[in-house]
Amino acid sequence: MTLGPRSDRVRPALDSGATNVRIVISSPMAKAPRPPSLGVQARFTLDSRDSINDIFLGAKICAPSRSTGGMGIAMAMRFPGLTLSAAITLMLCGAALVSSSLISSSSTFADDLATRDTFWRNNAFLCAGSSILFPSKEVKGHPQDCDDGDMTLFNGLLCSAGEAAGCDAVALSQSADGRWWRSPRRIGMEATRYDVSFSPDQSLGVLLYVLRTGDKVRFSHWLSWIESHRPCLTKIGGKCFQYGWLRFCSDDVDKRCTLRPADCVRLEAVAQTIGVDGSLCRRTMRELGLPTDILRPLGDFLLGAAAVNDPGYPQHLVGVDILLARKLGVDPSKVNQAAAILTARTNDNPFFQYLNVGATAGVRAAVLSTCPAPERPSGNRFQWTWERVARPDAWVDSMYWECIFLGDLLR
Repeated sequence: MTLGPRSDRVRPALDSGATNVRIVISSPMAKAPRPPSLGVQARFTLDSRDSINDIFLGAKICAPSRSTGGMGIAMAMRFPGLTLSAAITLMLCGAALVSSSLISSSSTFADDLATRDTFWRNNAFLCAGSSILFPSKEVKGHPQDCDDGDMTLFNGLLCSAGEAAGCDAVALSQSADGRWWRSPRRIGMEATRYDVSFSPDQSLGVLLYVLRTGDKVRFSHWLSWIESHRPCLTKIGGKCFQYGWLRFCSDDVDKRCTLRPADCVRLEAVAQTIGVDGSLCRRTMRELGLPTDILRPLGDFLLGAAAVNDPGYPQHLVGVDILLARKLGVDPSKVNQAAAILTARTNDNPFFQYLNVGATAGVRAAVLSTCPAPERPSGNRFQWTWERVARPDAWVDSMYWECIFLGDLLR
């Protein structure tokens, strides 16, 4: 394409001599399935008879590349009769033109995302097993059944992205006594007949919900339940003389509901943010004679987890934690470093890419290429794609809600 003059003002070319400038601007993005890699090449030629308003920029948009997730701009310029400073001025003018073309490209991705979002919403699964219809997975091969064992986590993510259905689902997953469960339908379902009723993973969804809604009443009720349902360590004559450590549920024979130091730090940080008492861990530590210095800043926990968590759902939990930490205002340098580590280790996950570089055109393209489309719909809606190791046909098992979630963040 050929773009016209940058200015109507006539400025004569400067002193004689040739100035050659070649620059390469690259903004690397993590590799994703079929991302666009835009290359822009431009050449400026000016001699002593030319003036600024005679300059035309010829730009060629290179074909998309599947081998790299980078976006590059290469400019080769020759300016007979220009000083270096004048050449740099022209370079900046050219960069402005290139920027406008990239902005136009971003607008196209946004339009595509909006169209795809409508398709996702029309096909997303809703569980009908409670007082409300709520976002859920379906059981593979049995679309009438709800696979809602992790939905307090996923609905918390949806809530944090602005989906009211996600917020409602988390709120209605709390029973009257303050205890939180895996979904509205699973209230009252305990081990060993069912899976353990809650987990630290699900607590992340609750915290995202609380930060989004500022629901002090439900949050305080939950903290009270946790503190009042510690296991009994020493019982004499039917009376408990020594209570143990805090837990998120009371049916965990395998102790998977036990609060860890990072869980305590998150609870305390959310409580401080919304203005309620969240010191239950510190009180319990003092009672049990445990040192409170193990409650390190959340950024420290993030860095460690980003470096060592296994691919799949363990890394996804780090991503959720990064999202939560940013909403809490945790040390940006540590949070950003954790996001960079996570993406460096697993660079084909669009959610991780978003956490690392934000809502870029490259991330939008990665989401569009990973999520279902009308010509390639999901066959079984039972996977939150971002918590699984990447595969070329990830859309085959997408539950659609994870695409709605990330699409919300990208708009």
